[in-house]
Amino acid sequence: MERFVLQPARVRGDRVNPLKAEDPVELDWNGLVGLVGGSESPTALMTLRRLKAQDFVGVRHLSGNKTNFLISTPGGSGRIGFITKDNPTFPAEVRQVFQVLEAAYESNISEAEAS
Repeated sequence: MERFVLQPARVRGDRVNPLKAEDPVELDWNGLVGLVGGSESPTALMTLRRLKAQDFVGVRHLSGNKTNFLISTPGGSGRIGFITKDNPTFPAEVRQVFQVLEAAYESNISEAEAS
């Protein structure tokens, strides 16, 4: 069975900081798509397929559209200066973000099942 455990986080300046005071969220594939799918486009769903522990996943509003994002930082450091340098508005665009604590996939899940 697929299982995803996400720790709520917050973007502050050029870092994503996990909110240790908040409880982690445990989800199955449909719950993950509902929480941070952004949209049900094939690209958005493929972004979720690439999740691994220590990544950061979230949703942001860009030009009025909701889209998801995935950030991998060395050792889960949360340093995103490489993003904010090129896109200084990124922190303001983020609506929610989580650190991935666990991502266990079931190989027979198809994107069609998520809709």
